[in-house]
Amino acid sequence: MGIRGIWREVITAIEQSKEHYDRVNRYLSFGLDRVARTYAARRARIHVHSWILDLGIGPGTMVETLLTNTRNPRLVGLDYSAPLLRKAKRRFHGRGHLHLVRGAFETLPFKDHLFDAVFMAYALRDALDMAETLNQVKRVCKEKNGRLAVVDVGKPGNPVKRLLTSAYLLFAMPLIAKILTVRKFVGNPWRMIIPTYQALPTNEKIARMLSRRFEHLESRSYLFGGIVVFLARDPL
Repeated sequence: MGIRGIWREVITAIEQSKEHYDRVNRYLSFGLDRVARTYAARRARIHVHSWILDLGIGPGTMVETLLTNTRNPRLVGLDYSAPLLRKAKRRFHGRGHLHLVRGAFETLPFKDHLFDAVFMAYALRDALDMAETLNQVKRVCKEKNGRLAVVDVGKPGNPVKRLLTSAYLLFAMPLIAKILTVRKFVGNPWRMIIPTYQALPTNEKIARMLSRRFEHLESRSYLFGGIVVFLARDPL
């Protein structure tokens, strides 16, 4: 199966799991998925009325975190999946300023330097072209103090840590997800972590990709590097 076929299966898997996405991922990450999102939202230091893009909004979990941890943000959520956008629309109806847009990471339909901050929560690894996605993010971030926060599954460069992380993500996690969602699906949507993780660059390589586009970069990891937060920005 080609990369576009895998990409479409990933979208289908997320659509299938959208009603159970938050609960199952909380169990699978031992609650650290939420910890990482909260850390990114707070550490990004979003100012009042900032324009924020949630790239790969999915069922809206990162938006929920941003609404809780930032003051009156003006939010735009982009996703390729129409069902996920409808889910987010229902979830946030009447709550703050949220505009929903259908589009692809590699061809963002926004003007240059529009956003104060871009967040990608468990979405960057699903990009068809990660380098072009980061080029697009750089383009739409403001030139002064534009910020990118990436929260995602990580692949440690250290061989021992990578072995531990890979064993859990590729074998244990899909099995646990299947047990947690028994009789709720035909098949197992969480199995799609396998091809996306196998194609994922190491944390160190992603850090280098970000450093080529932003002047300042910091990171934090959880679960031996199995969950990672990158915070990149340009100077004031």
